[in-house]
Amino acid sequence: MHGYISKELALKISYSTFAHNLKKWDFRYNVPRPCPLEQDDELRKAFREDLKELYKKDDLEIWFGDETGILGDPRPRRRWMKKGKRGTVPYLGKHIRSNVVGAVNPQKGELCTLIVSQMDTDMFQVFLDEFAKENKGRQVMLILDNATWHKVKKLNWHHIQAKYLPPYSPDFNPLEILWLEVKAEFFTDWIVKEQEQLENRIEEALKYFFKNKYEVKSICSTYEKYY
Repeated sequence: MHGYISKELALKISYSTFAHNLKKWDFRYNVPRPCPLEQDDELRKAFREDLKELYKKDDLEIWFGDETGILGDPRPRRRWMKKGKRGTVPYLGKHIRSNVVGAVNPQKGELCTLIVSQMDTDMFQVFLDEFAKENKGRQVMLILDNATWHKVKKLNWHHIQAKYLPPYSPDFNPLEILWLEVKAEFFTDWIVKEQEQLENRIEEALKYFFKNKYEVKSICSTYEKYY
C-alpha cells in the first residue's frame, strides 16, 4: 500500500509516517484468521439473532462445548530472534497425545472438562453425564459444533438443551479461544516423554483456569464481538 501511494499517487510520505497514521486510524498489522468458503452467511446471521434472544432469558445458562487434542510434541510458536539466526526447538518424535472435552460458560467463567484418550459417542456421553451432574437444578443450553458424536440419537441429554453452531463457524465458539490460550500458556516448547506426564500437565493447566474464572471470562469475551 505504501508503494502504491508513493508511486501511483506520487505522494511523498515515509513508511514510518504511513504506518504511524494507520495505527492512528485504528488499523493493526495482524495475520487474518482463515475463513472457510463453505460458511453460510444467512445461517450465521440467524444464529447470532437466536443467541441474542437466548441471552435475554435470565433463567437460562448458555454454555459452549468443544473438544481439542494436545500433543506431547507441540508445534513451535513465534518468538523474537536476532536477524540472521535460525532458532531451533527440540522434539521427541513420539506420538503422545491426549484429548480434552469440555464446556465453558463465558459469562460466568465456569468450566467443565474431562481428559479422554479418544473422542467418540461413548466418551461424549460420559462427559454429558458429568456435565449434567455438575449443573443439576439449573436450566442449561449447550452449544456445540456439528461433530457426528454430538448428534447421535441414543445420547442421553438429561436436562440439557442442545443447540448447534452453523456449519464451519468455529469462530462463534469461545471455547476455541480458551483452548488456544491453554496451549500457549502451558505447552509452548514443553516436551513430554510419557503419556502420564502429558495428562498431568493438562490437569495442571485446567486446574489453573478452574481457579481463575475472571481470566476465563476475559479470554472468552472476545467472541462477543460476533453478536
